[in-house]
Amino acid sequence: QLQMNPHFFYNGLSIVQYTLEEMDRYRESTAISYFSRILRYNMHPEVLAAIGKELECVRNYVEFVNAFRSPGMEVDYRVNEALMDLKIPKFILQPFAENAVKYGDGRHLIVYAAYNQEKLVLQVKNTGNISENVRCAVNETLKDAYVKENTGKIGLKNIATRLKLFYGKGAEVEILEEKGWVIVEIRIDRSVLSAVERMGV
Repeated sequence: QLQMNPHFFYNGLSIVQYTLEEMDRYRESTAISYFSRILRYNMHPEVLAAIGKELECVRNYVEFVNAFRSPGMEVDYRVNEALMDLKIPKFILQPFAENAVKYGDGRHLIVYAAYNQEKLVLQVKNTGNISENVRCAVNETLKDAYVKENTGKIGLKNIATRLKLFYGKGAEVEILEEKGWVIVEIRIDRSVLSAVERMGV
């Protein structure tokens, strides 16, 4: 049964895609293709994924969204090539991009990954603003995300909880604001990052 369910989704989407193409609605058909790729990635049982795979998932999501937007969102990927094969918990960057589309102005997105001294820093930045009160309240919630019961919502709290489960106090999630940019930043100590990757969780 567990093997049948994903195939049901994929086959259903293929039927929708084929029907759209028969109607010459190629933009919507292309969007379905990108959406299907995101589903396949998310449903794969692996727990850790290479940063390169995470970026591919973000690209698929942006292409899916841009199929329905004119003009589309511009994306700038600023990722050190040496990090592309580094493994991190799967599906932590795409939800940040989704938040940027939902709450930002939808114009520009920057995805950043690099080592900063003894930490891996991951950022998803979008043009927009966030009030100081909201930012501080959310950051307080994220600090002890692994202590409080998870609300079940998909988003920052979910990701912060997952990171704490993997890396304990060696991982942090924080919202920052800088000159018209809202930044969601993940910081992971290199020591715990390497330990988890070696374990192949």
